[in-house]
Amino acid sequence: MEKLTIKTPSDVLSFIGHTLGFWPQESLVCITMNDNSIGATLRIDLPTNPARKSPMHTLSPTT
Repeated sequence: MEKLTIKTPSDVLSFIGHTLGFWPQESLVCITMNDNSIGATLRIDLPTNPARKSPMHTLSPTT
């Protein structure tokens, strides 16, 4: 497997399409990093209907 070199914020943005296999639209993408390694990648669709609850509401604890 060929190593990817990520040095700048632009490189990180370019990596998103590579790791997911497509360019997400209307999504939140989170990528974990540890030292010089990329870890888990998470993509969540953002709500298109304001009346629907946000995905963050689902992930956040309620009080």
